[in-house]
Amino acid sequence: MEQYLTALETLGQKRHYKKGNILFFEGEIPNNFFFLLEGKIRVYKSLDLGIEKTLHIFYPTNFIAEMPSFYGSPYPASAVCEEDSIILLLDCNMFKKKINTPSFYFAFIHSLLNKIKVLEHYITTNNQPLKQRLINFLLQNQSSLATLSQREIARLLNTTPESLSRILKILKNDGLIKVEKGKITIINIIHDY
Repeated sequence: MEQYLTALETLGQKRHYKKGNILFFEGEIPNNFFFLLEGKIRVYKSLDLGIEKTLHIFYPTNFIAEMPSFYGSPYPASAVCEEDSIILLLDCNMFKKKINTPSFYFAFIHSLLNKIKVLEHYITTNNQPLKQRLINFLLQNQSSLATLSQREIARLLNTTPESLSRILKILKNDGLIKVEKGKITIINIIHDY
């Protein structure tokens, strides 16, 4: 990917975004391809009553919303910077004209296939009961639990803080976790729980 990144940087411009900046809103027509160089981007759908349903979190280095950008179709979701980020903006028309080598197409297809993998994971995960989703999340994110608030975890699991709190209480009473000052620590969760 490094060789493609070098080629991409000659075609676009780097932009710095602050935490909370919106990259695009659902329904907008793309003018640019976005390539995340540094930071963290959350893609979400806005639901009724101001609720945001997180679809995915992107980390470097990744294309974001390349399919709508390629086809010129409206963004199916919105994207926001979860932390200060650096993004390479590539004009859609220039990008399609300049990047026409088979090896680059392979890298682009690879990116799209990763998005399919993300979608499969999303579908599988969201068909699990909340308790199982939470246990999987805790096991997969042990290193960052100290930095995540319960409200953030609820948002990432697409549930309400109240529902999360009920499940946390069950896990705590079962002796699997402890919760101190709003932070979760795993005590005794096994992978096959």
